[in-house]
Amino acid sequence: MLRARLPYGDFAGFGEIALGKPYVLKAQASLDAAMQLSGRPEHANFVAEAGGDLQHIGVKFDGNGAGMIVNGTAQLAPFSAVPISLLQIAFSGMNAGRLFDGAPPAVVSGSVDLHGTPGGALEGSLQVRNAHPAALDRNGLPLRGVTAQVRLSSSNWQLQQLDARLLNDCHI
Repeated sequence: MLRARLPYGDFAGFGEIALGKPYVLKAQASLDAAMQLSGRPEHANFVAEAGGDLQHIGVKFDGNGAGMIVNGTAQLAPFSAVPISLLQIAFSGMNAGRLFDGAPPAVVSGSVDLHGTPGGALEGSLQVRNAHPAALDRNGLPLRGVTAQVRLSSSNWQLQQLDARLLNDCHI
């Protein structure tokens, strides 16, 4: 077990890999963090676990802090033509006003579901919802939600079929 006190908080990690094929591995890591956000002290906790072998690694991660919860999974195949075959992330309770000075108090949740393609790009869907949309003149964010098809590569990020829903039944 490796333990370290970092500027952001306390880190702990553990990992092992078998010496023979198929090189089974497992690892765990956690970070218990303290930080200042918008001038207020906040606490966060992150945990990740990985397992499998060097050909196929599954990763699960969870985190919470500043009212937000994040969790996800990834399937990695580091020596294949598609090194990241799956990446799924869900989040809830992200309050922009709590995270950033001057940002409107919008409580956002959402998810991304991406699949790897030959060549290393990731493609899939993105969904974001705002639990408390409000007009800009009321110090709010008039966004109800966004959906899009996503393509991420090392050279560019693309959002296609973007559908942004706003107050008063407007959309972009």
